[in-house]
Amino acid sequence: MARRQKKRAETLIIAREEWDMAHLCLPNQLRRCWCYEFTREFVRQGNSVPQSAHVILPREFAELLKDAKWLENKSFLLTIDMRPELETAEHLQPPPGVLEWLTRYSSTSSVRLRLDEPPKDVTPLVIDWDESNSELAKSFRNLIEEIRPRQPNRVRRENLSEKYKADLKALGAFRLLAAGYTCFNAIEYTASKRNKDSETEDSKPLFMQKTEWTNAKKRAESIIENWSG
Repeated sequence: MARRQKKRAETLIIAREEWDMAHLCLPNQLRRCWCYEFTREFVRQGNSVPQSAHVILPREFAELLKDAKWLENKSFLLTIDMRPELETAEHLQPPPGVLEWLTRYSSTSSVRLRLDEPPKDVTPLVIDWDESNSELAKSFRNLIEEIRPRQPNRVRRENLSEKYKADLKALGAFRLLAAGYTCFNAIEYTASKRNKDSETEDSKPLFMQKTEWTNAKKRAESIIENWSG
């Protein structure tokens, strides 16, 4: 009796611009790429484009942010290849109301107004408005030191480029694993794809170890879950 062959699950071929953004994106485009790609993934999971994406990305991206099909299917690198004018688009004044929204409510603001459905860590305060701004600022500092529930984990501004790269690498791992690649397959595929494109035989994979892939996937999932741009 002929031995039955097990069918191997087919994995999708993921274009390099979908998983190697950190390597392919120009340094001066990293922040825009980071915002665009995580917004894409956020929208793919049934969410709306966050308001802050309209601030980080130039106004020329506005029509694309309204086009869910484009956003879901076209990477940042493919977008600026198809629309070269976007690569040099200047950052203009944000649309009316967006800047006010960011200043007052955005979760990216360290001090913000309470929303109808407040985010976590909302603490009501009593403020004596008869005091000067300097006295109030001093009181805020003292209060924060007293009630802070945990140590800060924000990345310092000078390290933001490295953070964007690390986040984009994590997103690349997330997409490959979500497409059905095992960690071993992903290691082989990303190394071979980089070798083919660079015509060398010494390119490294996106990540070397299985634990790096699983940790990167968790990192991307956490960013997507809490995404606000």
